[in-house]
Amino acid sequence: MCGSCMKCIGCCCCLLFLLLLALALTASYYYALYVPQVPTYEVHSLDVRTFSMLPDLTLDTNIVATIKASNPNSDIGFIYGENGQVNVVFNETDVLCMGHPPPFRQGNRNVTNIRVDMVGKSRVGPGLQAALQENQKSHRPVPLVVKVMMPVRVVVEGIPLREFKVYVNSSMLVDNLAPNKMMKIISSDVSYYFEL
Repeated sequence: MCGSCMKCIGCCCCLLFLLLLALALTASYYYALYVPQVPTYEVHSLDVRTFSMLPDLTLDTNIVATIKASNPNSDIGFIYGENGQVNVVFNETDVLCMGHPPPFRQGNRNVTNIRVDMVGKSRVGPGLQAALQENQKSHRPVPLVVKVMMPVRVVVEGIPLREFKVYVNSSMLVDNLAPNKMMKIISSDVSYYFEL
């Protein structure tokens, strides 16, 4: 009886090993076939529509961001879903404005510019107030972070796969925050990560 149990356990282990080997070989085959590449994201431009201080020291902000999404893959596309969010943040704590990017489908070997209208009213902290005054006096650059969260589905040969979230953080220095003026991005450092 004990010998037959050992044979059964040995057969199950061999079967499991063969199944894992088959899965690994299949994954390697598809990886070599499609050669997947990570898409790149960058904040292409920021257009300040409204940036005014109200009497109660509340900042009324409307900024339009253009985010460039580049897909270098030849057989892989992406579906960017609803409930995405874009925030413009000063000093990692002061959210100046926020908006929601539109859902869209990005084909293979494609560059898509996503336009996001962001609005916000926020209390002006001492750090932001000092940075704005310094910018007006000496034209010193203003540090901002544009944070993006988008739900994404990978599409391989027309078949959508599981949804995951893409987080993009673009730390940048801009030349000004004057209304009705396009911000010039002086420098930018982009990082992104994914979450299932």
